[in-house]
Amino acid sequence: AYFRERNWMFGISEQWFKGCCQQMWEHLELRCVRDASHAAGGCPRCAREINPHWLLLLFSTLMLAPRRLVGPTAREYFWKAMDLRRLIEDVMLNSPAYSWGPTQSGVHGITLSCIAAALYTCYLADHGRVSDAWKLAGVAIRNAQAMGLHRDPGWEKLEKMDKMEREIRLLSWWYLVTSDRYVIYAG
Repeated sequence: AYFRERNWMFGISEQWFKGCCQQMWEHLELRCVRDASHAAGGCPRCAREINPHWLLLLFSTLMLAPRRLVGPTAREYFWKAMDLRRLIEDVMLNSPAYSWGPTQSGVHGITLSCIAAALYTCYLADHGRVSDAWKLAGVAIRNAQAMGLHRDPGWEKLEKMDKMEREIRLLSWWYLVTSDRYVIYAG
């Protein structure tokens, strides 16, 4: 429902997003059949964790789904996303890399959080919390600049990334810029 009715504002690739959802569900359904692997510290496939940046993006899209479909649970998704933002801040202090995600890059996780911040900003502005939305947009833009998301995709360090990651980095920057403008006009 989000992609039918709200994604026109952001343009997140539905194919990419659904592919990432499918990867997540496959990972969650993974069960190790070898009992010995648990005694030896676990097998590498079972030990991987889901990237909280991805979960933040997932909950952010759910909170923007049409209200008639999610009803009051949109607010619950909002608070779940808030909890994930706090978790990301805490975990990043201890473990900056995650072994599962749409790609393996830690920078990619940050770009997912930036996209989620743009969705978050829209949610806050739609609910009359323009000041909070503007603060969030400002913090997210500063974080994006610190990660170099504002740089041209032809930048030499970006050439080492695959095409999808370059596209997501570029889009995440523009999502933040447009969400900042959206908040200005919403206020």
